[in-house]
Amino acid sequence: MQRRRDAALRWTAVLLPVAVLAVDAMRDALGADPVQALQDRTGFWALTWLIASLAVSPLARISGRPSLLPWRRTLGLAAFGLAALHLLLWAVLDQSLEWAAMVEEVGRQRFIAVGALSLLLLTPLAITSTRGWMRRLGGVRWRRLHTCVYLAAPLALLHEVWRYKLVESQPLLFLASAVVIVLLRAIARRRPATTPASLQNRPS
Repeated sequence: MQRRRDAALRWTAVLLPVAVLAVDAMRDALGADPVQALQDRTGFWALTWLIASLAVSPLARISGRPSLLPWRRTLGLAAFGLAALHLLLWAVLDQSLEWAAMVEEVGRQRFIAVGALSLLLLTPLAITSTRGWMRRLGGVRWRRLHTCVYLAAPLALLHEVWRYKLVESQPLLFLASAVVIVLLRAIARRRPATTPASLQNRPS
């Protein structure tokens, strides 16, 4: 029962931006370009939760709080869902599902290509995020597959940087966050593990 309450709390927290976005859309409060606002906000939160998911393990290890670890899967799945919604909004609302035009746009705009590649890499990770898939793949193969997040995250960050001018505050904020994550992981490697490896790698 406690695990269910904790899971409900986590999902409520990570889906709150979606609820706010839905309310703003119903209130017609998305500004002069609502389509762009929808894409901007779903992309922002997808990258925010993806970067946050990478901070969970080092923070849990540094703080000695394994109770933080379930946030990793929740944040990762939320990031994937928002990234998929971000792409869907672009395809449906911006491109009207004109496949030829979409292919041309992907070829012309490199930030779209790297963003789509990042989502593609996250897809098998989302699918195999359950305990059942971990048992089917085995711990070693499952962990090896999930290292793809370390390629997907930089690609998502590159998508953000190329989409905006680097001098703008938003990509700089994400770049700074990525640097902090790298430092946290370096610090965590120097600390002795406070939880069993099986617990650290297990989906929650």
